[in-house]
Parts: sequence; C-alpha cells; structure tokens
Amino acid sequence: MKKLIALAIAMLFLVPAFAMAEDKVSVSGSYNLFAYDMDNYTDLNDATDDEQSYFYHRFRVATTIVPADEIKAFFRFDLSEGTWGVDYNGGSARRGLTNTGTTGADHQIHIDYAWVKVDKEMWAIQVGQQYFGWGLGINEAITPGIRVTFKTPVTIDLYYAKYDENGSTSDDAKANEDEDLYGAQLGYKSDAFSADMFYVVVDDSSDDSDQWVFGLFGTAALGGVDLAAEFNTYGGDNGAGLDYTGTQLVLQGKFNVSEQLMIGGQFLYAQGSDDPTEIVIDQVPGDLWSFRPLSYGLMETWDCEPVNPFEIDTNAGMQAIQLICDYQATDALLFQGALAYAQPEEDDVTVVDSAIILNVSFKYTFATNAYFGLHYNWMSPDGDNGVDLDDASALMGRFTLSF
Repeated sequence: MKKLIALAIAMLFLVPAFAMAEDKVSVSGSYNLFAYDMDNYTDLNDATDDEQSYFYHRFRVATTIVPADEIKAFFRFDLSEGTWGVDYNGGSARRGLTNTGTTGADHQIHIDYAWVKVDKEMWAIQVGQQYFGWGLGINEAITPGIRVTFKTPVTIDLYYAKYDENGSTSDDAKANEDEDLYGAQLGYKSDAFSADMFYVVVDDSSDDSDQWVFGLFGTAALGGVDLAAEFNTYGGDNGAGLDYTGTQLVLQGKFNVSEQLMIGGQFLYAQGSDDPTEIVIDQVPGDLWSFRPLSYGLMETWDCEPVNPFEIDTNAGMQAIQLICDYQATDALLFQGALAYAQPEEDDVTVVDSAIILNVSFKYTFATNAYFGLHYNWMSPDGDNGVDLDDASALMGRFTLSF
C-alpha cells in the first residue's frame, strides 16, 4: 500500500515535467487554506459549548492529456487534504496520515476524477470517474460511470453509474445486489436562452429502494437581467414501506446595474411533510454542496451552513427569499452580501418558526491568481410555541492560489 501511494505521488510530479516538453499535456491546480471560527451551528443553543475553531487545507493538481483532437484524458488528485492538528501526526515532522482523523478519509492522496473521452462530430462518450450534474447542481455526484452524448439540435445525454456493488461483485445473495444510477437529459441552447429536462434514478436492488428526480431547468437574458429557474419533483420508496417525496423550485434573477454593481434576488421553495409514511428528499444520493445560496459569497459551499437551501429542519421543507449583491470596488477588491428570510413549508414538524440569514464577505486579489478574503455568516432563528433559539454565527477566512 505504501509503495502504491509513493508511486501515485511521484506521478503527480513527473507529469508536470512531461507537460513542459509536450504541449499535448497541460497541468493546473490550486491550493486552498480555509479558516473557521463558528458557534451554535449544531443546536442553536448558547447554553451548550459547541464553538469550533480550526484550519483546513487542500492541495489540488489536475492533468489534461489531449493526444488527438477527438481524444481527451483527465485526472485530478487532492493532496494532503485535512484539518491542521487533527489529520497530521505528531513529532518533528507532522505529515498527513492515512485513514485517520474525524472523517476516516485518506489525507495523503485523494483521487477526484479519472476519465477518458472520445469526442466526435455527432456524438461523444466519457468513461471513468467523473462528475454528473444537472441544472444548478442541486442533483449531482462524482462516480465511476459512463456518459454518452448525441449532438442533435436537441442534445441528448445518457448516464449510467455503478454506485455500489454492496459488498460483492456476485449478486447471488439479495444483500449483494447492486446500487446503480440511470439518467437521461434533453437540452437546447441558443443565444437567448437554454432549457434542460432530465430524469435520474438511483436504484438499490439489495433493499428494493429507489430515489428519482424529474427536473426542468432554464436560463434566459431579458432586458439586462440574467434569469435562471429550476423545478424538481422527487419520488421513490425506501424498500421498507416509506415513500420518498419532494417538490422544489428555485427562481433567480441578477441585474448588472453597472460594470461594478450587481443586484439580484432568489426565491427558494421545498415541500415539507408531516405524513409519517413519507420521507422528504431534496436531491438524489450524491450531493456535493455545489448549490448553497444561503451562504452566498466567498465561502458559498462551506460545509457548516446552518440550514441547506431546501430544509430548515428534517421533513420541514423551506420557503425563502434572498437579496444578493456584488460590488467590484476595484479590479482587485470584490465585496459580496446577501440577506434572506426563511421559514418552514411544514411547521408541524419543527420548532423553528422562521430565520433571518445574513452573509457579508470580501475577496482581495493581491497577486496573479492569488487572493484572500473573509466571510461572515449569521443566522437569527425564531422559535415556535415559546421555544427559545439562539443565533448562530461564523467568521471564516480563505487563501487561494491557482496555477
């Protein structure tokens, strides 16, 4: 195992050397350092000591190989990803550990993507570990799979992924039958608008469960306003007598008042349910946090957001409206802000009556492809039926260098 890890790491440094001598290979990547200081995100209760303060970093390298116009190969590694002081051993050299820390992740080397693609005039096929995403990224996954594209006036995409062999490549035992993803998307794009329709199902034959989504997504530019909308409906069952259900709607508009100033608005709706025979879902399995508007700004996809965009509490759903703003003060300095009001769609299953959520951040580019910034996230909840809930807040920092 150690030899394999050493070989993989050596490849990461040999490939850039090869890239300098061969223009068919390109290397890119980034380094990110995140800092978090947050309180009350676990329980909205000042009486409980749940403040967290830590640093987290990730070194990422991506390589693209194009041996011919119609052939492409791509792989991406994350190196030494982890929390300082947690995912690194002690002693005089604090190196990243393997299969340790709070998440049990591999903190020395982490493979995100490894795929190849044949891209012809009328069709394309991409095979390997890759990203599948639909619409705004509410439904998405990184998975080994196959994507086939037919380049007709209405683009047709077909998706297949092997999610889980459930312990064995033999399907003789019921518990070892497979979990698979199947999907299809129809898309049309013009200079004025784009429209997509998609259906995705994740089927687990080991327990006869399935989760599916049917979605519509579109963008348009009208009178200087950039519009985006997505509607999704969910279904399936858990194989044990409970039905999966869900309906969600996102509406977004952005208006460039000037070259420096953008103002916009977002409306978020997600169904809730107090039916004990139903489980409300707001994505098919595989969410990567790509769409997290309630932490709008520098740290939009941070992993400790007080609520996700479609669930103010379990099975409660959400109705929310948010104002957003970007101000490019100088070429180097960007300010961002957002103010949202959210409430549950089904208030019988939660003690949260409503919440105000504020985000403010800045991003300063101090060198070529390098920036740092701070982000403040604040949530003020209002409890129902006399329940007292306390505010949650976080001050976060980020340093990023891309190459």
